[in-house]
Amino acid sequence: MINGDYTIKKQFKNSAVFEQKSNLSLFFSSNSLIFCEFTADFTQIIQLVDVEFNIQNNPTLSVLDRLQFICNNYQLIKTYNKVYISTLNLNFTLIPNTFASLNNEADLLKFGTGLTTVKNSLEHTLSNLKFCYTVEQDLKQFLEKKFPAAFIRHAGAVTLSLFTHQPFLENSDLFLNINNSFIEIIVKQKNNLQFYNAFNYQTTEDIIYYLLFTLEQLQLNPLTVKIAIAGQTDSNSELIISLKKYIKHISFLVNTTPTYFKNELINTPPHFYFTALNQILCEL
Repeated sequence: MINGDYTIKKQFKNSAVFEQKSNLSLFFSSNSLIFCEFTADFTQIIQLVDVEFNIQNNPTLSVLDRLQFICNNYQLIKTYNKVYISTLNLNFTLIPNTFASLNNEADLLKFGTGLTTVKNSLEHTLSNLKFCYTVEQDLKQFLEKKFPAAFIRHAGAVTLSLFTHQPFLENSDLFLNINNSFIEIIVKQKNNLQFYNAFNYQTTEDIIYYLLFTLEQLQLNPLTVKIAIAGQTDSNSELIISLKKYIKHISFLVNTTPTYFKNELINTPPHFYFTALNQILCEL
């Protein structure tokens, strides 16, 4: 990879803090990567980097190629106290436990995702559901080798767990998590999950379409539904201004520990980097 293959959207390093055994939170998709290194007690950010991959510049590079480059370039291959890794892809399906007990996860993954083959079926347990997903075998092997004993999860399962169990989301009906090129939408009624899906988007109009279509399908009133938003979009962005034309109740999440945002991060909106900062709270 060369510099033209990726764009640094945010880079922060607290040179005043150094620890031999820090903690790492890593979130990535096919289009981007965010990593955050914490002190051993999780009270301070040592460094935070937000990278967007310029896929069109070198489309032959795999996700593994890009991940290896970033890990080596930022010296992430070292011994950490704890490591949390989440990956967001569209190769997943949610299965009620009654169906999952039939040991047919691979077949249901193929049916739900359109994959022709599923070489490794992975899963998380969520209340009465199984979150089944798959990642490339070589990518999984790289993560397991370079980050022994890491918590490796699908970002969707992490988001679902946070949405249904964390107090800062309990008053919301719908959660919109905005990442580079991907969004996640969760809908719950009281504490019962009604809907989860992730979508790939290209434009602001795509996000609005997916959100309004979800509301229509679930017969939710845009004037009464309470939507919480997180991710890398400013509160006065074109997207939010457009959404407010349709949605009456929009709020922005505050990360559990907003005191992370000190020094050069002081002006960072508290709803940014939701998955990277909060997946350390998720137990799956």
